[in-house]
Order: sequence, then structure tokens, then C-alpha cells
Amino acid sequence: MNKETLSFQIRSGHEKDVESCIDIYLNEPLFKNYGATPVGLNKMFRNAIENKDFHFIVACDEHDNVRGFAVFDSKGAFSRSVYLKLIVIDTSARGHNLGARLINHAEDINKDENGMFLLVTSSNYEAQNFYLKLGFVKVGEILSYVKPDIDEYIFFRSHANKVLGKII
Repeated sequence: MNKETLSFQIRSGHEKDVESCIDIYLNEPLFKNYGATPVGLNKMFRNAIENKDFHFIVACDEHDNVRGFAVFDSKGAFSRSVYLKLIVIDTSARGHNLGARLINHAEDINKDENGMFLLVTSSNYEAQNFYLKLGFVKVGEILSYVKPDIDEYIFFRSHANKVLGKII
């Protein structure tokens, strides 16, 4: 794909986007260890659509095909900060700043909140570097939290740490 010719729109996710998001998630090798099922993912997306504290946003190409998504809870971290529950970019759409755009869009929706928290698998060095470039800071570690033998790092970005105007 030619990066210069592709354009993407970030918008709220809808019922019609759920199946595409499930496919994107299930095609990501990193998530195989977590054991998510289509039924469980469907439930998570529907909860994000129906619950006013959750947000489900998608990045779509010029044909309105979902190429990435994020799910976040406006008050999920200590009832005062945004918690980014999940962000996934389709492998064929990586390298187009969609992850950074989704995170920035989530923060724009929640501009009055006190920063953003997320978990990243300790073995996912690519994601850790991505979040560090966006101004996130590793603030902790949880051993065997989501699944036994899979450790998670806690990352946080305050408004002060946000890399203003920079989308990598």
C-alpha cells in the first residue's frame, strides 16, 4: 500500500463494525495467548457501544472498511483517568499512524480527565516503544495479571507528557 494515497477517518464504532473488529483482533498473533473468543469479544464491543463510560472508536479507510479500533473506559483507572482497554491495528494498515491517531482521539473525547493508563504485555517490545514515543511512562508491573505467566506493564500519560502535535 502506498502511504501517501491512503486516508483514514476516526469515528465512533457501531454495531456494523463489530464483526470486522473481531476479525482484526483474532488475526493478531500476539493475542492468541489470551484465549479470547468471538463470543467474548462480541460482548465486550456491545458493552462498549451501550455503556456511557466506555467508548469504541474505529479507524476506517476511504471505503469505510475498519482498519483499526480502540476500546477505552473514561473512568476505568481509579475512577479518574481513562483506561485504554484495547487497541489493535490491522496488520495491513500498520505504519499509517492509526494507533497514535486513535489514542489522541480517545484523549480528545476525554480532555477533562486525568491522563490515560494502559497495560502492555511485557514481551511486546514494539508496543512498549510505541507508547514511549507517544509520551507514556512505564509506572508499574503486574505479574500474571491477565493470564498466568503473562506479565503486564502499566503505562501512563498525563496531559503534561502528551507529545503535542506529534503523531509518529
